[in-house]
Amino acid sequence: MLKKLKQQKGFWIGICLMISTIVGAVTNNIGIWLPVGIAIGVALETTQNKQTKTPKP
Repeated sequence: MLKKLKQQKGFWIGICLMISTIVGAVTNNIGIWLPVGIAIGVALETTQNKQTKTPKP
């Protein structure tokens, strides 16, 4: 079930956005942490999609 959930679009972006919001609230600097979380989520999403689309011999 977790594997199917990870294959949905936006999974990593959402996870990183939640983590960055928590870190931003704790450090009292949400303005910096939101874009950082989005950037990390997009990077993870892109690498995850590339790994699942490559054909296995």
